[in-house]
Amino acid sequence: MQNYVGYIYKITIPTSEGERYYWGRKISSKIIEWYWGGGVKLKHWVKNRTDGKINSTTSMSSKIAAEIGLTREIIGF
Repeated sequence: MQNYVGYIYKITIPTSEGERYYWGRKISSKIIEWYWGGGVKLKHWVKNRTDGKINSTTSMSSKIAAEIGLTREIIGF
């Protein structure tokens, strides 16, 4: 039987009006570094910021996220 961990995370999104936040939760067997959430507004922001090159945030690398200004912090388990 596999052990699972649940965690709450916060993604900070820089905008011209100031920072916005996306809060999410994830349950998996480990903390997944490449998981950046699945919210519609977050996906839309990333798609616009990357000129349509990235359509899904769920498999975006940490390097790309840093390049477009996203940060993620784990709030709790």
